[in-house]
Amino acid sequence: MHDPIDRRAAEQTPADDDPRRLTAALGYVFTPVVPLLTLANAARDDHFSRRHAIQALLWAVPFVLLLFATVLALVLLVRDDFLFICLMPLLIVVPFLPGAFWARRVYLGGDVTIPIISSIAASRV
Repeated sequence: MHDPIDRRAAEQTPADDDPRRLTAALGYVFTPVVPLLTLANAARDDHFSRRHAIQALLWAVPFVLLLFATVLALVLLVRDDFLFICLMPLLIVVPFLPGAFWARRVYLGGDVTIPIISSIAASRV
């Protein structure tokens, strides 16, 4: 007979071929669209999907601020010297790097802990 704690832990960490991992990973990259769709449809009873969707949705606020700061920095740099336009492809990727890192971690079976956001998401689940 299985212990309820073991069953709950098994529900939180899906198998390797479980599509919930892919959905959770895509939520960090394509925030806030995928997390909103996940919360609206699939995450009602699924603790794993709900936790990652809320966490990715909360990540959308710093992501948008970081994207805005990056675009502002690019505009100011290009105004000073037009050659800074060569840095645009490198700098515009910067806001997407944390989400891509967390998406990879979730997809490979790890756990994502974002310093302030994870504690807020844990209280909302």
